Amino acid sequence: MGSRESDQGYLLPLAFCLLPIAFCLLPLAFCLLPLAYCLLPIAFCLLPLAYCLSPERLFINKLP
Repeated sequence: MGSRESDQGYLLPLAFCLLPIAFCLLPLAFCLLPLAYCLLPIAFCLLPLAYCLSPERLFINKLP
């Protein structure tokens, strides 16, 4: 049981250290969110292209 208490004593300062970093990255995440929504349709547009150019499909097309 003693080892578990020492683990908690170590994790608590670490959590307090990472908390400001999390708050710092949060606005960045909100900033990147619209960008993700912008890139999503592009990804869906490129998906069929990737499917057409996939090596397996090209190999199947070359078969007689």
